[in-house]
Amino acid sequence: MIRTPAHLQAELSAWLPSRAYQYLRQAGEVAAEKGYSLYLIGGCVRDLLLNRPFDWDLDLVSETYGVERLASLLQQRWGGLLQSFERYGTAKLRLEQAGEPTLELDFATARTEHYAHHGANPEVSFSTLEADLIRRDFSVNAMAIALLPHQFGALIDPFGGWQDLQDKRLRALHELKFLEDPVRCWRAARMSQMLGFSLDEQTRQWVLEAMQSGSFDYFFTARMRRELDKIFAKSEPVVYFERLQELKVWRCLDPQLDFLGLLQFIQQMSAEQALFTSITSTEFVEHNADCKKAQKAQQPDLETVYLLGLLLNMASAAHERQLNVLELSKAQLAAWQALSDLDQQNWPEQPSLAVQRLQGLPAEALWACLAAEPEPAVAAAIRTYWQTWRLIRSHVSGTIIKEWIPPGPHIRRILQTILFARLDGLIETPEQELSLARQLADEVGKHASEQ
Repeated sequence: MIRTPAHLQAELSAWLPSRAYQYLRQAGEVAAEKGYSLYLIGGCVRDLLLNRPFDWDLDLVSETYGVERLASLLQQRWGGLLQSFERYGTAKLRLEQAGEPTLELDFATARTEHYAHHGANPEVSFSTLEADLIRRDFSVNAMAIALLPHQFGALIDPFGGWQDLQDKRLRALHELKFLEDPVRCWRAARMSQMLGFSLDEQTRQWVLEAMQSGSFDYFFTARMRRELDKIFAKSEPVVYFERLQELKVWRCLDPQLDFLGLLQFIQQMSAEQALFTSITSTEFVEHNADCKKAQKAQQPDLETVYLLGLLLNMASAAHERQLNVLELSKAQLAAWQALSDLDQQNWPEQPSLAVQRLQGLPAEALWACLAAEPEPAVAAAIRTYWQTWRLIRSHVSGTIIKEWIPPGPHIRRILQTILFARLDGLIETPEQELSLARQLADEVGKHASEQ
């Protein structure tokens, strides 16, 4: 039988950056001197025991009321930026050092919580370390390490979290966890996939019961959006999407989500990725450095394309409910609007008319449109537009035209007419462009003189 480690001082020293380790030693010393208890707690303990990368964020808990005053004493000693919230018994101390990421120490008073009803915000009161640990979602997050000098490195593990780490198992601490707070259903999906752990069978059943109760249909909150952000940051979000589907968690966003359609969208999105993330080499780009810069600057945002895929596969009623809680940025909203407004009916054969429908649309909207597998004519036009048409630049500039006629909006119209004529194959050479530009300028001048 493998025994739980009683002491982790050596592991702490090896896992933590040296300055973080010294800060914890000193924090424990000051806490003992001032009569505070102090523990390292939660996900950072789990990550230490799994030897996962250190993320420069440490959670500290004290059973002694007024931990924010302890944080203030440490800030006086170390410097840094302190945010203190006395009402909630919490504080955050940010410590910077050149050449290293910012170290964040989050201080909190041990607490317990009560939920008035399912999905409600918890009512919190200060309590003991064990009460603080049991309120956490999973056993692997319900461990602490003592920091006071006489017990520095001692592991506190009242709920068998260390054994669950050995068994690669994610286990909730009691059946109400997911009904009290459905965000934990998202965390169950994300963390089990992230850690490569299996879900304890009872825990899986509790998640499914919470989701299938219907209590959380369309119950998508800002905290769930943060969970989705963490998934988007992964190299392969689709495997997390599949875990969310397995546990019925997508119901919070839309119980009618077409998940098979979403998977098909992602598969096609991947097939089109090279088109939108590489610099196209055409005869037009090779001779135009500005085009190269413009294309590189338009590298699309993957998260936005995933979000568009979700929206495309949600029921229309869910769009109205969830657009706000999805917290789309202005750029993401613009991409969704552009995709929604794109007229795909009676697609024109003429390149110039196709360009008029596509020009100015965000790259994410074009990519999502392709991933949604439009009609062949639309798909071909989008590909040609992105690879070639949008990169064509006229050999005639507005500066040249201004030598013939006064400045005004007509110059832009002349340049666009030249571009469209070139797209449609009506002109091919620089000389033909110049001739057409002169002809159009003369017409503008003649019209102006007649008035």
